[in-house]
Amino acid sequence: MPQLVKLKNGSEELDVAVEAAMLHIRTLEQSDPVALAQLQGVCEENDPHDFPFIPGMREKLERLRLLTGGVPHQTVRNIVLSAVVMEGPFASVVDPIAES
Repeated sequence: MPQLVKLKNGSEELDVAVEAAMLHIRTLEQSDPVALAQLQGVCEENDPHDFPFIPGMREKLERLRLLTGGVPHQTVRNIVLSAVVMEGPFASVVDPIAES
């Protein structure tokens, strides 16, 4: 049965949603770190509708269902903000679940 888990950004999301999103996020970390950095960038924006995507990145992230209409769903945003750490131009992925 799905349960709520507390994320590092303080939000609570369904564990199954976190697991599903993290599959794509970890894949991006390995296969397309630029797309991962773009995803993290759009999730940080106050108005993601104006985010300057690199050509083709918005479409790629939409195919992975991490964006809809160029905007992340609030659940995806919370997971990304909890899991993706930027160090300069480089993105790395950590466990998004808060320590209890």
